[in-house]
Amino acid sequence: MSFPYIQPFLSLSNGINTMQGGLISGDRGIIAGGWVNNTIHYLSIATLGNSVDFGDLLFNTTQPMGNTYSDSRSLFAGGANGWPGTIQNVIQYITNATLGNAVDFGDLTLARRNGEGAHSSTRAIWMGGIITSSSYNTIDYVTMATTGNATDFGDLILNIDGCGAMNSSTRSINVGGRTAGGAYQNQIQYVTTATTGNGTDFGDLTNTAYGAMCSYDGTRGVRMVETYGANTIDYITMATTGNATDFGDSSATVRGGTNGISNGFRGLMAGGSGTGYIEYVTIQTTGNSANFGYAYSTDTGHKGGGNYVQV
Repeated sequence: MSFPYIQPFLSLSNGINTMQGGLISGDRGIIAGGWVNNTIHYLSIATLGNSVDFGDLLFNTTQPMGNTYSDSRSLFAGGANGWPGTIQNVIQYITNATLGNAVDFGDLTLARRNGEGAHSSTRAIWMGGIITSSSYNTIDYVTMATTGNATDFGDLILNIDGCGAMNSSTRSINVGGRTAGGAYQNQIQYVTTATTGNGTDFGDLTNTAYGAMCSYDGTRGVRMVETYGANTIDYITMATTGNATDFGDSSATVRGGTNGISNGFRGLMAGGSGTGYIEYVTIQTTGNSANFGYAYSTDTGHKGGGNYVQV
């Protein structure tokens, strides 16, 4: 039996590098969710190795919307409670420095799964998603220092799910995905995170991408693998617009793993299509990925957003 890829949440950081806008500081990375499980686990991105237990999500989460973060909190939104399960609008969060379970934050404007999250140092946004067979172009946002319900931000160019995301201190960037008609996309689009408004065309990936994993530092965004086990890695310079450039290849031909794992030096991908492998690249160079370790959860076929946390 084949299953759709599962979207986890994740957050990572490294005390070696500190960037303006609160985007990178600390040394704790967090992976959460998977195929019908509520596991939260963490690792140190500065040291190769396996992840370990952190706590639990509020429910067994399948295909969530990705996570976003500030220096103190990681936020997880939407998803299905089980599989096929009931589609959720719940936003939940953890305190990055303290092991423990997730707490209720508020609600999305629209219950959905399988979209993606991005952020600035103060604001979290979630882009796209799907309920059953209908994809959406919805963009929501919250202020991460408070709790409460999300507010409408604007619309993406297309109704889309299964996208990846990356961000600088000013831009949130959406890559690839699948339209409601089932067509896989290579489109890159962006919004200015501090304002509200609709998505703007940025350029194209080197190929179509459904279930892409992304990582990023302050200047460069890296897309790692995609649809049905291809091993493509490409990158963009986030302050400009234009098409992606080839970076190298992944040794793991997976899709739908963790999104947004980075410390300003390394970019990681974890899980995807039922595997627990964690691999990494050096973001400001080009080349193939290398092994990092193994994810704690025994069920890591999932995809999700990423963040850096200060601990």
